[in-house]
Amino acid sequence: MPELRRGARRRGRVTEPPALNQQDKKQSRNKAVAVAVGVTERPRTRLAARKLKEEDKATKEVVVVVEEEEEKIVMAIGNDSGGSNKAAAAQEEEGNTAPFPERVKLCIWLWGTVRYASAHAHLGRTASRRDDLESLAYTLIFLHRGRLPWQGYQGDNKSFLVCKKKMATSPDMLCCFCPPPFKQFLEIVVNMKFDEEPNYGKLVSLFQDLLGENPAIRPINTEGAQKIIFQVGQKRGRLSTGEEEEDVPRKKVRLGVPATQWISIYNARQPMKQRYHYNVADIRLAQHIERGIADGLLISCVSSCSNLWALIMDAGTGFTNQVYELSPVFLHKEWIMEQWEKNYYISSIAGAANGSSLVVMSKGTAYTQQSYKVSDSFPFKWINKKWREGFHVTSMATAGSRWGVVMSRNSGYSEQVVELDFLYPSEGVHRRWDGGFRITSTAATTDQAALILSIPRRRLVDETQETLRTSQFPSTHVKEKWGKNLYLASLSYGRTVS
Repeated sequence: MPELRRGARRRGRVTEPPALNQQDKKQSRNKAVAVAVGVTERPRTRLAARKLKEEDKATKEVVVVVEEEEEKIVMAIGNDSGGSNKAAAAQEEEGNTAPFPERVKLCIWLWGTVRYASAHAHLGRTASRRDDLESLAYTLIFLHRGRLPWQGYQGDNKSFLVCKKKMATSPDMLCCFCPPPFKQFLEIVVNMKFDEEPNYGKLVSLFQDLLGENPAIRPINTEGAQKIIFQVGQKRGRLSTGEEEEDVPRKKVRLGVPATQWISIYNARQPMKQRYHYNVADIRLAQHIERGIADGLLISCVSSCSNLWALIMDAGTGFTNQVYELSPVFLHKEWIMEQWEKNYYISSIAGAANGSSLVVMSKGTAYTQQSYKVSDSFPFKWINKKWREGFHVTSMATAGSRWGVVMSRNSGYSEQVVELDFLYPSEGVHRRWDGGFRITSTAATTDQAALILSIPRRRLVDETQETLRTSQFPSTHVKEKWGKNLYLASLSYGRTVS
């Protein structure tokens, strides 16, 4: 993995670089290809190098310097092992690092600019080999094209905007002016699993045809890579040791076609009565709630889509009384504080695209104190602070692009983490399930989805939990789940596909 050292180069007015002629383009391509094979082969063949010394000829290290518009990047390509965290799968603590920092960790020892960072690095997650290779892919594409689509963003939310653009840019779009191996490399990398061991031989062999036959004219020494290519032989991606290329088709991510869906969470419960309503207009909300209360049901979950409400009521909430407010503002502070004085606590919230909100407050909860925050971006730092004070997230909602998060003391959770992404974080959810976590809250905007996963203090009798993503409200699926004693526990509508 190349090290990206940022050097401050102050200039006057920045001008666009001159257009490359055919010879310049060929040199850029050759440089990118040589870097690709020179860097990718080293993790497979050598031990990690703690210090890179350009003048140490014995290590055969090579330094490639690339001049940019405003900065100088030095890629020291040495005897590294990929820079990934081999134990990352067991050590990952995504909930302890705030996403979208100004500087991001590109791999285990390396900090760099957001331009080349992997999407998971932007989101504050522990780096794996997949992330090292994703950063390398962006570097190679920059070397070939001279620019990346997410350059030029400024301001406090620069990292958020860069990550959003990366997730919205498909390999087809990003590599449309690059030779096919660049796209193939990126597609393989971004579709890898978190703890997957890369097939370095396959990745190196992608560039075999572009490398050329004469090693003497290459920008860097690729002797080690040539040995791997020789091993690979005529069949790409298959090593002489007998490793076979996977034939199992994978579900691709980053298609460049974003989509929004319903995210519904189902928990195993003892048989009980549950009722749902969806596409409910403001004027019809009260009659549905009053009818449910008359039948012995209370609100367990609320959500919104297209300025219409979804309402879940059941007989298993454990609440003794309930009040609610439909407000034209997102989380009406005065009303909430008034209900707190009466010993009601927020049990569910929802926000609409037009900025209005539905807040449900209940008696009979175990909560002893609550705090909430409304923010233009996901309030991760505030959540982290409240975790240290003994609070846990108990409700979430969005209104347009704004987030509302409610945290409570005495929530019944011993541990909690956040999965925040520009698509439904399926991989993270399954890994958390394996660690004993269960989804306890969810919310989404048209850009992002956030899931709160918690470990209950008391072990559940039945820990079964299932999730669904559907374009329409999952009315048919809800009834099917009831037949298996699975009941709707959380619901949101927003981004699920990038």
